[in-house]
Amino acid sequence: MASVTENNLFGRGYTLGLTGYTSASEQYLEASFVNPRVFDTYWGFSLNPYGIEEEWTYFDKRSVGVRATLFHPIGEYTRASIGYRFERYNLYNMSNDASRIIREYKGKHWSSTVTGSIVRDTTNKAYFATSGTKVSLSMEYGGPWTFGDDSFFKPILEAGFYYGLNDTNILHVRGRVGGVFKTDGDKMVPVFERFWIGGMNSIRGYDHDDISPRDTLTNETIGSDRMGYVNLEYIWVVKPEIGLALVPFYDVGFNTDSDQHSEMTEKVFASTGLEVRWRSPMGDLRFAYGYPLSKFSNGEKPSSGRFEFSMGQPF
Repeated sequence: MASVTENNLFGRGYTLGLTGYTSASEQYLEASFVNPRVFDTYWGFSLNPYGIEEEWTYFDKRSVGVRATLFHPIGEYTRASIGYRFERYNLYNMSNDASRIIREYKGKHWSSTVTGSIVRDTTNKAYFATSGTKVSLSMEYGGPWTFGDDSFFKPILEAGFYYGLNDTNILHVRGRVGGVFKTDGDKMVPVFERFWIGGMNSIRGYDHDDISPRDTLTNETIGSDRMGYVNLEYIWVVKPEIGLALVPFYDVGFNTDSDQHSEMTEKVFASTGLEVRWRSPMGDLRFAYGYPLSKFSNGEKPSSGRFEFSMGQPF
């Protein structure tokens, strides 16, 4: 991955950036422009054109689109935003035995969605906070009213709490819950708008496919329409001067399809492990080893843990 950013374009406080990455299964390129004070008001504006090429298990997806967002502070700790996403995507190289959820969106389509969010952050520091909370509520809608091909409504609530025993020993609890609902009769929610949890930012020790609901006919993973999880962490900052911390954790959550399971507790997954966080000169690095404590969604028992790596700030 690579990125370049100018944080004070033309000396007016604008931010202009370009970010891209490539991997075995995904290529991504995004430009960004942010004006934090439109016409010297407290309204801010961001524009993000992007292109993505993804290789899924049963199909490939190519997308080109743009996101536009208006945001405004509410008091000292809260910010609200409203946005719009317009995208042209193509699902191709589709397997003949793909699930109906996938086949319904084969070919080229337009995505037109509106988003809204409100975020309240009272933490005392941006990194290794020792007090405060982070709470956010976001919603995204695509359907007949926005004149796109996609049909869904997706609300997500997230909350985190920090409690410092001292400056280098911190307890952190974070929870996230969400659902995705049909908005256009019996038209399916696109499989890529469903929830694919598992990994560094949700339930560590599992891959997305390990805990995804499966099509009852084909047994392939299709993502979930209801999910929730909790992360419990003990953050021990062993080297404050270089931003190095050891983070033992316990993650637990559910990930289910409402058409198959009426009770959320029928599919509960848990894991435990250790993460290393380092504010390196190259950026924020995370290394985690998680061991799954529950069976996978296909009924198999895990034989070993999972090592994961990512760049960027933790949740």
